Amino acid sequence: MPLHHLICSLYNFTATLLDGTINARILFKINQKRLFSTLMNKKMSLFKKISTTIILSLMICSLYIQNCSAYSNPEKQFHSLQSIREISEFFLKNTFSEEFFEIKIEIGSLDNRLKLRKCDVTPDVFFANGNKKIGNNIIGVSCNSKPAWKIFIPVKITVIEEIVVAANSIRRGKIIEKKDLEIKEMEISKRNNNSANNIKDLIGKIALRNIYKGSVINSFNVGLPDLIKKGQVIYAEITKPGITVRVKARALSSGKKGELIKAKNSKTDRIIEGIIINESTIKIN
Repeated sequence: MPLHHLICSLYNFTATLLDGTINARILFKINQKRLFSTLMNKKMSLFKKISTTIILSLMICSLYIQNCSAYSNPEKQFHSLQSIREISEFFLKNTFSEEFFEIKIEIGSLDNRLKLRKCDVTPDVFFANGNKKIGNNIIGVSCNSKPAWKIFIPVKITVIEEIVVAANSIRRGKIIEKKDLEIKEMEISKRNNNSANNIKDLIGKIALRNIYKGSVINSFNVGLPDLIKKGQVIYAEITKPGITVRVKARALSSGKKGELIKAKNSKTDRIIEGIIINESTIKIN
């Protein structure tokens, strides 16, 4: 094979490796005339001809590595799906960490065939329906640089919360004591605003129904006890500027603190109404 054919083959092989890249095609055209003029130069030594060809080939390879690596390295060309999972998990944990004891996040699967252009800025994460809730939800991840893109991911947020439960069975009508309750860490996937988190808030309340050991204590199974019972002898208190008058009366109904009940004045048999302020007194406005 003639020498110039061999050298041209070397050059063409280098360009073939870079086929499809703009920089390679441009550089090939720019240096093509220079290469052939070098080969046809009879005054140039054989060693110099070969050296020049090799140098030109290396120039193309160097440019390819530095400026066109995205075409051969998908990780640089496309946004990492793993990084999308990570920022999604960080967003959810940061959203709920101050509110709950512990959080478990499940990010829905992303199709590995999904190709999203590399985002120049950190993608934004948001609740797709604007509803910040635990349990099953959908979040969106969007890139606001060019080229912009947006995807939606199903997620499940489960929280570990400290909940008050019955330490033993509590019968209906029993006044709840500290020994009846205990704190337990429980996994929940739906927010329950009725469950109790503080034992102190429940002491002195009454069981509205039978509560079994281990059951969650909530506003449906406990309530305030009646401070005054129907038929109980109480005091009706009337306050005026500079004077307070207390008279005996008999409660005509039961009631809790803050409730309005009727009573009968023991001396006059007059029916009066007052707000319960403690276990033996109503206040008449």
